[in-house]
Amino acid sequence: MSTEQMREEFEAWARKHNESLCEDGIGVPEDIRLDRQGGAYIWANAESAWLAWQASRAALAVELPNPIEVHDSGDYQMDTIDALEAAGITVKP
Repeated sequence: MSTEQMREEFEAWARKHNESLCEDGIGVPEDIRLDRQGGAYIWANAESAWLAWQASRAALAVELPNPIEVHDSGDYQMDTIDALEAAGITVKP
């Protein structure tokens, strides 16, 4: 995923959870919360949330089993699910 795609996901989340970005309940006008100057958000809460968002995505690196070493596709699927779950990722049935 590109940084721009990640930023789009973050901004969609931030717009939906706008109030949670406001520490004092009064907030900052919505139209300036996600304004950027250069690559950084002007509003400190948005910039902090963006940095945390990026870090959470960077932590999602999972080493999957080698399909060449697994002779049964069912075993490969289970090994893959095990690897994802070991990384704390929920696998939908």
